[in-house]
Amino acid sequence: MRTKKFLKHLFLGALLLSTGKMVGQVTTASNVAAGPNDFLGWNNNAVNNFPLRIRHDRNQPIQWFTNSIQRMRLMQTVTGVTINTYTNQDLSGNLGIGAFTSGNVPRPFSLLHLDNGGTQFSGYRPWFRPGMTITNGSDLAWIGLKNEGYDINHLTLAWADNTLQDGPDLFKVVFLAKPGTTGTAGTLNGLETMRIQPAIGGTESFLGIGDWFTAGANPTERLDLLNGRARIRQLPDDPEVQAKYKIMVVDDSPVGSAERGVVKWLDPASLPGGTGCEWTLQNSGVPGPSVPHNVYTAVGSSDICPDDLDAVGVGTSSPKAKLHVFTTTPGYFGNDVILGHYKSDQSGGRAVNGAASSALSTTFSNNTLTGVQGSAENGKYSTGVAGRAINWDTSPGITQDVIGVSGMAKAYGNANRVIGVYGYGGGASNGSNDWAAYFDGRGYLTSGPWQPSDMDLKVGVEELDPGQMAAALLELQPKTYGYNVEGYPSMNLPAGVQRGLISQEVEAVFPDLVTDVIHPAQVDSAGNVIEPELHFKAMNYQGFIPVLIAGFQHQQQVLEQQRAMIADLQAKVANCCAADQGMAPQDVPTQKDAPQTGDLQEQRLLVIPNPVADLTTLEYYVPHAGKVSLSVSTSDGKPLGTLREEQAEPGVYSYQWNTTRLAAGTYICTFLLDGAVVVKRAVKVK
Repeated sequence: MRTKKFLKHLFLGALLLSTGKMVGQVTTASNVAAGPNDFLGWNNNAVNNFPLRIRHDRNQPIQWFTNSIQRMRLMQTVTGVTINTYTNQDLSGNLGIGAFTSGNVPRPFSLLHLDNGGTQFSGYRPWFRPGMTITNGSDLAWIGLKNEGYDINHLTLAWADNTLQDGPDLFKVVFLAKPGTTGTAGTLNGLETMRIQPAIGGTESFLGIGDWFTAGANPTERLDLLNGRARIRQLPDDPEVQAKYKIMVVDDSPVGSAERGVVKWLDPASLPGGTGCEWTLQNSGVPGPSVPHNVYTAVGSSDICPDDLDAVGVGTSSPKAKLHVFTTTPGYFGNDVILGHYKSDQSGGRAVNGAASSALSTTFSNNTLTGVQGSAENGKYSTGVAGRAINWDTSPGITQDVIGVSGMAKAYGNANRVIGVYGYGGGASNGSNDWAAYFDGRGYLTSGPWQPSDMDLKVGVEELDPGQMAAALLELQPKTYGYNVEGYPSMNLPAGVQRGLISQEVEAVFPDLVTDVIHPAQVDSAGNVIEPELHFKAMNYQGFIPVLIAGFQHQQQVLEQQRAMIADLQAKVANCCAADQGMAPQDVPTQKDAPQTGDLQEQRLLVIPNPVADLTTLEYYVPHAGKVSLSVSTSDGKPLGTLREEQAEPGVYSYQWNTTRLAAGTYICTFLLDGAVVVKRAVKVK
């Protein structure tokens, strides 16, 4: 007995009250004149022996400390407290475990309050008292009995966040297994089985079933099943049915009906209007039994069959046409929204056939009618309508026509305009690759191409200078060539010998007749580039027509002038006026060594050097004896003078031409031999 008493005194003597008094010390009015009574259940009197009794008559909380840190407190009588705008709150007798160091959480809010450094009271409510509060940082949770009037007390779990914009914090249900065991439950965070997420704004919440923590996501619906399947084994009002074509519905009976909102099985035929207006598709029964198939996607106001006023939407609840098919995941179905596939040996087959007509074939409609319209927008490669026709049979004489796109428009004298195929292109970023039609291969037009040329359509009209056009034409170098067919297979370039000009050479003389073209990249159905796009230059051969006309006009003008000059020379020769007219010393003809016979078979004129600075040599070949004339005129045909006139023997002659006094520009040098004309262009550069 003495040992037990010693141990009891030893244990109780280790407790420390908030007043600093030790166990076994009794302070009463008789030994503390001004203080209240503090008593901890042992004073050798039978009345005060254990069980432990703490009496604290001062109106202060009882607090427990270790290492000078408050670990627990029991509140005294405390009323009239204001918490989170709620006034007159009674905190008397609340027991709090924790330090309660924040000014927002200075004391326990409910009969039991666990505080781990809580800093916010924003979630506090007056009905917290009969329960347990938990505070940690800026967040709060509570579990207890929530009184909702009279003796109605609901077991309630509540949680709060200081602000929804920071979270909001979730309510989670987590299963934990022994660390290291197989599965998510054995990890540090465990297996989350369910969570509730309040929506920002505090007006609704979402319940999610599944391991949302591992998925790294949150529920977005009122009830959101993360994965797996949901099963209803027994519906409320009838057993699970085995028959086909039953659907599960939610009863939409009027408010107040016991059936409203009940999930149940239903035969589609029993739906409103299900006696014949449910779009029954007839089945001939071949092969197999004849079974009607019902479609319930009709949208509209029609209550009669065959629902001519209703539309069908596939992938959309608001169809914009009689049949409106919509998808945002075409790859799941093979990248086609609507696929027409016709496979038969019967004649006249069409995979897709579009027809638009007036109500009656004999009536006329003022509306716009389009048989087939294609539209493609905002794609890297957008094609409104694509036509493709292939015949793999290589037997000769079998296939007659393979036409990718065929257009036909026919009127009977009563239409203002008839167009078989109409194309428009515009808006290219470089301003020059706008093509209404682009053909890789030969083109054929029975009536030829036509271009707008009406005066009313043109501005800034100016005459072409015939002399300048003639001079420019002399700079062009026509060539023969062949296309690199194998190097550029996708362009379908023509084979064989071609005749024409080189765009880069023409661009230096007529830049407006040359443009840059981009041959589009060749891609497969998935958008993968098979052949990259090709940049090249193209030429407007039709634009040479006015240039050639102007050059021809200039040639005619020069010929007329030369004819006049020849006539004048012939008159002078006839009158024996071939005497010296006061030529300068450099006018004396210089005959070179006689060339070989083969070199004098044609009449020629050379300008050496050309372009001309100050002096140049006009070298001309006289293949046979005759009357020679060497003259110079401006590019527009204005004569500048005759450099030489004489009767010459066969040979090579030269004339030193001084151009110091001439302005920079183009000049025409003319060599006549018995009326035969050779013309050369000389360019004075300074």
